[in-house]
Order: sequence, then structure tokens, then C-alpha cells
Amino acid sequence: MGTGGVLALGCSIGQGITGLATLSVGSMFAVTGMVLGAVWRLKTDLKSI
Repeated sequence: MGTGGVLALGCSIGQGITGLATLSVGSMFAVTGMVLGAVWRLKTDLKSI
């Protein structure tokens, strides 16, 4: 999503916000994936410190 957002001159967070505002099922999956990915990355970073 990050690469696609840059190539389309947009952002993945904006897609999530506008998609959730219209209750788009695809955006709900996308935002869930972004949140889970961020949580996973933060947990793995904190273990290496």
C-alpha cells in the first residue's frame, strides 16, 4: 500500500480514512492490516533494544 500510495501521489492513511467514512469493506481490511503491521513492527523493534 505504501508504494502504491506514493506512485499514485496519495497516501494509504487517506485511503483508509475516506474508505472507512463510506464503510467500504476493502478499506476496513486495509486499515486493519496497517494497524496490525504497525503493532507487529513496534513489538519486534522493542525486543531488539
